[in-house]
Amino acid sequence: MGTLTAIFRTPDQAARAVQQLRGLGLDGNAVQTEEKKGGLLEALLPDEERSDETRVTVSAGDQDSRVHGILQQNGALRIEGERSTPADATNGEALPLVSEELYPQTTVVQVGEVVVRKVVVTEMRTFEVPIRREEIVVERAVLNEPLAAPAGNRFEQQVTSESGETQTPALGADEEVIRIPILEEQVTVEKHPVVREEVRVLKRRVHGYDR
Repeated sequence: MGTLTAIFRTPDQAARAVQQLRGLGLDGNAVQTEEKKGGLLEALLPDEERSDETRVTVSAGDQDSRVHGILQQNGALRIEGERSTPADATNGEALPLVSEELYPQTTVVQVGEVVVRKVVVTEMRTFEVPIRREEIVVERAVLNEPLAAPAGNRFEQQVTSESGETQTPALGADEEVIRIPILEEQVTVEKHPVVREEVRVLKRRVHGYDR
Protein backbone atom coordinates (compact mmCIF):
# COMPACT_ATOMS: atom_id res chain seq x y z
CA MET A 1 0.00 0.00 0.00
CA GLY A 2 1.51 3.36 -1.09
CA THR A 3 1.32 6.65 0.81
CA LEU A 4 1.92 9.86 -1.12
CA THR A 5 2.38 13.38 0.25
CA ALA A 6 1.97 16.30 -2.19
CA ILE A 7 3.09 19.88 -1.49
CA PHE A 8 0.84 22.63 -2.96
CA ARG A 9 1.51 26.35 -3.04
CA THR A 10 -2.10 27.46 -2.50
CA PRO A 11 -5.05 25.92 -0.64
CA ASP A 12 -7.18 26.18 -3.79
CA GLN A 13 -4.92 23.77 -5.67
CA ALA A 14 -5.03 21.33 -2.76
CA ALA A 15 -8.82 21.60 -2.53
CA ARG A 16 -9.25 20.74 -6.22
CA ALA A 17 -6.94 17.75 -5.84
CA VAL A 18 -8.85 16.51 -2.77
CA GLN A 19 -12.14 16.84 -4.63
CA GLN A 20 -10.87 14.64 -7.47
CA LEU A 21 -9.42 12.13 -5.02
CA ARG A 22 -12.84 11.81 -3.42
CA GLY A 23 -14.11 10.80 -6.83
CA LEU A 24 -11.80 7.77 -6.69
CA GLY A 25 -13.64 6.55 -3.60
CA LEU A 26 -11.02 7.64 -1.07
CA ASP A 27 -12.68 8.61 2.20
CA GLY A 28 -11.66 11.19 4.79
CA ASN A 29 -9.26 8.85 6.57
CA ALA A 30 -7.39 8.15 3.35
CA VAL A 31 -6.94 11.83 2.45
CA GLN A 32 -5.46 14.19 5.05
CA THR A 33 -4.84 17.93 4.55
CA GLU A 34 -2.43 20.13 6.53
CA GLU A 35 -1.77 23.85 5.98
CA LYS A 36 1.50 25.59 6.89
CA LYS A 37 1.56 29.36 7.11
CA GLY A 38 4.64 31.54 6.82
CA GLY A 39 5.64 34.36 9.17
CA LEU A 40 3.94 37.73 9.48
CA LEU A 41 6.61 39.46 7.39
CA GLU A 42 5.95 37.12 4.48
CA ALA A 43 2.52 38.66 3.99
CA LEU A 44 4.31 41.52 2.20
CA LEU A 45 6.04 39.20 -0.28
CA PRO A 46 4.59 38.00 -3.60
CA ASP A 47 2.78 34.66 -3.57
CA GLU A 48 5.63 32.84 -5.30
CA GLU A 49 8.15 33.96 -2.63
CA ARG A 50 6.13 32.96 0.44
CA SER A 51 6.73 29.74 2.33
CA ASP A 52 3.01 29.03 2.71
CA GLU A 53 2.15 25.50 1.64
CA THR A 54 -0.60 22.91 1.93
CA ARG A 55 0.24 19.24 2.36
CA VAL A 56 -2.11 16.53 1.14
CA THR A 57 -1.30 13.02 2.37
CA VAL A 58 -3.07 10.19 0.55
CA SER A 59 -3.20 6.49 1.39
CA ALA A 60 -3.52 5.50 -2.24
CA GLY A 61 -3.66 1.72 -1.85
CA ASP A 62 -3.69 0.12 -5.27
CA GLN A 63 -4.60 3.41 -6.98
CA ASP A 64 -1.28 5.16 -6.42
CA SER A 65 -0.72 5.74 -10.15
CA ARG A 66 -4.05 7.51 -10.54
CA VAL A 67 -3.50 9.43 -7.30
CA HIS A 68 -0.04 10.48 -8.45
CA GLY A 69 -1.46 11.77 -11.73
CA ILE A 70 -4.20 13.78 -10.01
CA LEU A 71 -1.68 15.41 -7.67
CA GLN A 72 0.58 16.34 -10.56
CA GLN A 73 -2.10 17.83 -12.79
CA ASN A 74 -3.35 20.07 -9.97
CA GLY A 75 0.03 21.77 -9.61
CA ALA A 76 1.82 19.87 -6.83
CA LEU A 77 5.30 21.33 -6.28
CA ARG A 78 6.65 17.92 -5.31
CA ILE A 79 5.30 14.52 -4.35
CA GLU A 80 6.93 12.50 -1.59
CA GLY A 81 6.40 8.91 -0.46
CA GLU A 82 6.32 5.39 -1.81
CA ARG A 83 4.24 4.03 -4.60
CA SER A 84 3.12 0.42 -4.31
CA THR A 85 3.94 -2.15 -6.97
CA PRO A 86 1.24 -4.63 -7.99
CA ALA A 87 2.04 -8.24 -7.09
CA ASP A 88 1.70 -9.43 -10.66
CA ALA A 89 3.89 -6.67 -12.12
CA THR A 90 7.37 -8.07 -12.63
CA ASN A 91 8.67 -6.01 -15.52
CA GLY A 92 7.76 -2.79 -17.25
CA GLU A 93 6.65 0.62 -15.96
CA ALA A 94 3.30 1.90 -14.84
CA LEU A 95 1.87 4.57 -17.09
CA PRO A 96 -0.53 6.98 -15.38
CA LEU A 97 -3.62 7.87 -17.35
CA VAL A 98 -4.26 11.60 -16.99
CA SER A 99 -7.33 13.53 -18.02
CA GLU A 100 -7.84 17.27 -17.96
CA GLU A 101 -10.77 18.86 -16.19
CA LEU A 102 -12.04 22.43 -16.48
CA TYR A 103 -12.57 24.71 -13.48
CA PRO A 104 -14.20 27.93 -14.65
CA GLN A 105 -13.37 31.11 -12.76
CA THR A 106 -14.67 34.65 -13.20
CA THR A 107 -12.48 37.73 -13.35
CA VAL A 108 -13.74 41.32 -13.39
CA VAL A 109 -12.41 43.07 -16.52
CA GLN A 110 -13.24 46.57 -17.71
CA VAL A 111 -14.63 46.24 -21.23
CA GLY A 112 -15.57 49.89 -21.76
CA GLU A 113 -16.79 53.07 -20.19
CA VAL A 114 -19.59 55.59 -20.67
CA VAL A 115 -18.91 59.33 -20.62
CA VAL A 116 -21.91 61.61 -20.02
CA ARG A 117 -21.50 65.28 -20.86
CA LYS A 118 -23.88 68.23 -20.73
CA VAL A 119 -23.42 70.82 -23.48
CA VAL A 120 -25.10 74.23 -23.64
CA VAL A 121 -26.64 74.83 -27.08
CA THR A 122 -27.47 78.40 -28.12
CA GLU A 123 -30.26 78.92 -30.61
CA MET A 124 -32.07 81.94 -32.00
CA ARG A 125 -35.76 82.46 -31.31
CA THR A 126 -38.07 84.90 -33.10
CA PHE A 127 -41.34 86.00 -31.49
CA GLU A 128 -44.17 88.10 -32.84
CA VAL A 129 -45.62 90.23 -30.07
CA PRO A 130 -48.64 92.47 -30.76
CA ILE A 131 -48.14 96.03 -29.51
CA ARG A 132 -50.33 99.10 -29.47
CA ARG A 133 -49.52 102.72 -30.19
CA GLU A 134 -51.48 105.94 -30.42
CA GLU A 135 -51.76 108.20 -33.41
CA ILE A 136 -53.18 111.70 -33.63
CA VAL A 137 -55.99 112.18 -36.08
CA VAL A 138 -56.91 115.78 -36.82
CA GLU A 139 -60.32 116.31 -38.34
CA ARG A 140 -61.54 119.69 -39.52
CA ALA A 141 -65.21 120.54 -39.32
CA VAL A 142 -66.75 123.72 -40.72
CA LEU A 143 -69.33 125.05 -38.24
CA ASN A 144 -69.87 128.72 -39.17
CA GLU A 145 -71.22 129.45 -35.65
CA PRO A 146 -70.70 132.73 -33.82
CA LEU A 147 -68.32 132.64 -30.83
CA ALA A 148 -69.96 133.84 -27.65
CA ALA A 149 -66.65 134.86 -25.99
CA PRO A 150 -62.98 134.82 -26.94
CA ALA A 151 -61.43 131.42 -26.35
CA GLY A 152 -58.31 132.84 -24.76
CA ASN A 153 -55.13 130.91 -24.08
CA ARG A 154 -56.23 127.39 -23.35
CA PHE A 155 -52.66 126.11 -22.96
CA GLU A 156 -49.33 127.76 -22.57
CA GLN A 157 -46.29 126.06 -24.12
CA GLN A 158 -43.22 125.68 -21.92
CA VAL A 159 -39.73 126.23 -23.36
CA THR A 160 -36.23 125.69 -21.93
CA SER A 161 -33.72 128.53 -21.97
CA GLU A 162 -29.97 128.18 -22.58
CA SER A 163 -29.33 128.22 -18.83
CA GLY A 164 -31.56 125.17 -18.35
CA GLU A 165 -34.50 127.03 -16.80
CA THR A 166 -38.04 126.25 -17.90
CA GLN A 167 -40.05 129.28 -18.96
CA THR A 168 -43.61 129.63 -20.02
CA PRO A 169 -43.99 132.51 -22.48
CA ALA A 170 -47.32 134.12 -22.72
CA LEU A 171 -49.28 133.48 -25.88
CA GLY A 172 -51.20 136.03 -27.71
CA ALA A 173 -54.96 136.33 -27.59
CA ASP A 174 -55.28 134.70 -30.94
CA GLU A 175 -52.90 131.80 -30.19
CA GLU A 176 -53.85 128.46 -28.70
CA VAL A 177 -51.76 125.35 -27.99
CA ILE A 178 -53.10 121.93 -27.02
CA ARG A 179 -50.67 119.20 -25.81
CA ILE A 180 -51.75 115.58 -26.21
CA PRO A 181 -49.39 112.75 -25.09
CA ILE A 182 -48.91 109.91 -27.59
CA LEU A 183 -48.26 106.49 -26.07
CA GLU A 184 -46.70 103.38 -27.59
CA GLU A 185 -46.00 99.91 -26.18
CA GLN A 186 -42.42 98.60 -26.21
CA VAL A 187 -41.34 94.95 -25.92
CA THR A 188 -38.69 93.83 -23.42
CA VAL A 189 -37.31 90.26 -23.31
CA GLU A 190 -36.06 88.52 -20.15
CA LYS A 191 -34.41 85.09 -19.91
CA HIS A 192 -35.00 82.72 -16.98
CA PRO A 193 -33.51 79.19 -16.69
CA VAL A 194 -36.20 76.53 -16.36
CA VAL A 195 -35.60 72.82 -15.62
CA ARG A 196 -37.49 71.01 -18.39
CA GLU A 197 -36.33 67.44 -17.67
CA GLU A 198 -33.54 65.42 -16.10
CA VAL A 199 -31.51 62.39 -17.15
CA ARG A 200 -30.56 59.64 -14.71
CA VAL A 201 -27.65 57.29 -15.45
CA LEU A 202 -27.83 53.94 -13.64
CA LYS A 203 -25.49 50.95 -13.68
CA ARG A 204 -26.83 47.45 -13.04
CA ARG A 205 -25.39 43.96 -13.14
CA VAL A 206 -26.74 41.51 -15.71
CA HIS A 207 -26.20 37.80 -15.09
CA GLY A 208 -25.64 35.53 -18.04
CA TYR A 209 -23.71 32.48 -19.18
CA ASP A 210 -20.46 32.49 -21.14
CA ARG A 211 -19.61 29.47 -23.24
